Amino acid sequence: MQFVTAFSGVLCLALAIPQAAHARSQPVGSSAQRARQAWTDGRALYQGADYAAALERFRVGCDLSGKGGFLFNMAECKRLLGSRADARALYLRYLEENPTGKHRQLAARRNAVHLGASLLGSLRFLG
Repeated sequence: MQFVTAFSGVLCLALAIPQAAHARSQPVGSSAQRARQAWTDGRALYQGADYAAALERFRVGCDLSGKGGFLFNMAECKRLLGSRADARALYLRYLEENPTGKHRQLAARRNAVHLGASLLGSLRFLG
């Protein structure tokens, strides 16, 4: 009887380990919760001037939620990383998808600045 009890315990443990490992590999929470966490992480990284890591967290949040604030923050990260063309594309996307968004005026100004810099660069190339 002791053998059967011990064997049952080992069998239960052996079956539980793969399930526990699988559970740890799965993301916890809803998409909205994970998007909120990505936002929180991204803001902290942005404030610490780790723009590349912040960009990735904002991208995850955008993919999960589709909310426009992520697009604006992604554009800001690209701008601060020196990727003007990418920043401009993200500002434009933000403006198209969020015409009444909270950051629309700043996005429009930054887009105009990046457009002007692009045009100026093109004129220098031609001249």
